[in-house]
Amino acid sequence: MSAGVWYGKRTWLGLGFALVLALALDALGALLLARGMVPMAAARAWTLGSWAAGGFCGTRMAVRAECGSLPVAAAVGLGLYGIVWAVGLAAWQTAGFRWDVTAAVFGGPLLAGLLRPGKAKKRSRAPGKGRPAHRPMRRGAL
Repeated sequence: MSAGVWYGKRTWLGLGFALVLALALDALGALLLARGMVPMAAARAWTLGSWAAGGFCGTRMAVRAECGSLPVAAAVGLGLYGIVWAVGLAAWQTAGFRWDVTAAVFGGPLLAGLLRPGKAKKRSRAPGKGRPAHRPMRRGAL
């Protein structure tokens, strides 16, 4: 399997979705912390959960049935981990990541990669919806 399959269009879309969802969940957590609805002791757990949920949903978006899901999950996890490292180094200027950050960022995508992709639902079109009830006659057939 080539690296082009790992970092194809859907992988980049999944990585972008994972990042946006994780940041949105982090923003929601910050809002809930500021309002006092979530205790301050739960801030780290909320952040780790948001990165794991973002990675999981982004990987589910990126996984396709025709290629292996575990390599794509690893690609999304590596991309997300690189972004988290860049943000962490820019914000704190130290490499003080603990094992739980690594587990959360890789855990979500790898869990999504281990799950089988769901089957697409088949849509049935009713005869009256967009389809003619009978075959129209051709011009000049008479």
